[in-house]
Amino acid sequence: MWSEYDGGKTIGSEGTEKGKIIKDKEHIHGARITLEEGCGNIPFAITCGNYGLMVHTSFANDITEALQKFKNMQKEINDILFDDHHKENSLTGWIEQFINKYG
Repeated sequence: MWSEYDGGKTIGSEGTEKGKIIKDKEHIHGARITLEEGCGNIPFAITCGNYGLMVHTSFANDITEALQKFKNMQKEINDILFDDHHKENSLTGWIEQFINKYG
């Protein structure tokens, strides 16, 4: 369900956090997650969003931490896209938990 955003054309270009994009995936049901390196004084940034719902950026100090956050955030976004029991009220709770978890 995840594929390279824009066919992989964004890899190597500058991302929203002014770093170089090294991973950029899009979900067929409306989400995107991007991993950048060299974001000024921040080594790595992971920006994700569910289209029309939320956008959040998390930071990491090294590539291992960045890749783990990327993987975990991608899984949680995937889960929310396919969790039919979520209503608007519980989506707000999910967003708050997500942001608190990935600060």
